[in-house]
Amino acid sequence: MKLRLPPIALSLALSGGVAGSLIAAAAAAPAMAATSTYTMTDLGSLGYGVSRGFGINAGGEVAGQSYTNKTVQFPCGRHICTAHISHPFSWIAGTMTDLGTLGGIISQAFAVNRTGDIVGGSNGEAFLVHNGKMTDLGPGAASGINDSGEIAGSTSCCHAFLISGGKRATLPDLSSYAGGLSSASGINSNHQIVGGSDNAQGYGHAVMWSNGTITDLGTLGGTQSAAYAINDLGQVTGWAHTASEATHVFLWSGGKMTDLGTFGLDPVGEAVNNHGVIVGQSGVGAWVWSGGTFQNLNSLIPPGSGFTLDNATAINDNGQIVANGYNSVGQEHAFQLTPG
Repeated sequence: MKLRLPPIALSLALSGGVAGSLIAAAAAAPAMAATSTYTMTDLGSLGYGVSRGFGINAGGEVAGQSYTNKTVQFPCGRHICTAHISHPFSWIAGTMTDLGTLGGIISQAFAVNRTGDIVGGSNGEAFLVHNGKMTDLGPGAASGINDSGEIAGSTSCCHAFLISGGKRATLPDLSSYAGGLSSASGINSNHQIVGGSDNAQGYGHAVMWSNGTITDLGTLGGTQSAAYAINDLGQVTGWAHTASEATHVFLWSGGKMTDLGTFGLDPVGEAVNNHGVIVGQSGVGAWVWSGGTFQNLNSLIPPGSGFTLDNATAINDNGQIVANGYNSVGQEHAFQLTPG
């Protein structure tokens, strides 16, 4: 089953050098045309020079993950490896703030709502940061939070969950057998959650949960699909297999899944704003889709930046995009792209 899992990047330094980063058209709203160019703001880091952004709110606040100078050592084969510990961050108006952790090596922030509440995962536990204080929400990772404070996420092994009114509930899946897998990726302000679930045949399908009921969003004629994001109009994006099992980007709206086509190998729609503009990633790098057209974001940023954008993970209604890129030595940086 091909489900979205929270993105993880490990930076390992072998005893004697850096090993590197492992990285792992129907629309209810009128599509806003992609801008011709974007300004590019490097969000910086928490010390080690590596960062990745995953979420953005209406005010341009970005949530993500950055590596610190703190390290832990452990044996790996005949070597001693050093792992740089990552912390979740909030970035706003040029300042990156370390949100702390619940322990462990890898901690990440995945989403931020209008009021600045941030959710993510740390040491195998979901968390919420509210007014600067991190709260443990239980096993898994939180992938989305809406403006009402409802939180969607997934346990590390198996199931999607919703936290609403302080109560955590496991969401149903499509399978007809015990142990069916599900994963939640996003939530909108109308209490709708999207993600993926095993169906009765054991294939992963894009799904929507609403008022406790799960809906299979289908595929583009193939066996599998997964939903990554939903806007407040109920439009959903992600990836789906065609009849030939090729991976295409989709936009689901009003009960219909529309094939947006492909833009490089294995394209994935990562986020959609309320204007129906979609951003994502594929084998050609980070891209933006609007009005029926894909554009490579690397052709829309100032030349000579020294970075290649490999994925775009979030977009707000002002058209600001969170994208991640690497430089000539493979170091990842998070960027905010602003139209104009």
